[in-house]
Amino acid sequence: RMGRLGDRIGSERILAVGLLMAIIVYIPMSLVTNVWQLGILRFFIGISDACLLPAVNALITKYSPHHAAGRIFSYNQSFQATGNVFGPMIGSSISSLFGYRAVFLSTSLLVLANFLLVRKNTAEIKTAKK
Repeated sequence: RMGRLGDRIGSERILAVGLLMAIIVYIPMSLVTNVWQLGILRFFIGISDACLLPAVNALITKYSPHHAAGRIFSYNQSFQATGNVFGPMIGSSISSLFGYRAVFLSTSLLVLANFLLVRKNTAEIKTAKK
């Protein structure tokens, strides 16, 4: 559904909405007091991921040179796999130093940094299209 919506309103917007939603949801995760609250918030992170993954793939497809598309998708998959390794390592380091609540707050800050990078880079793409 998010991919179809991205076709209508633009994948850049869907990506921005997904990142903003993740930022907004990770902050209350640091304040949960029971597993049900965490479960509900994780459900919303799943919706955020449903925005992010199709939007990133659509943007790669749309703005990559056709002769390099396979290589660029390969980089995307490699960075996702690297994040799946280093993310938990960084998260466990943060939790051991500052506690579990800090993991969610630091994740929110990391997503904010990604949001700012996306805004900057998609602004350059929009300028180049005009």
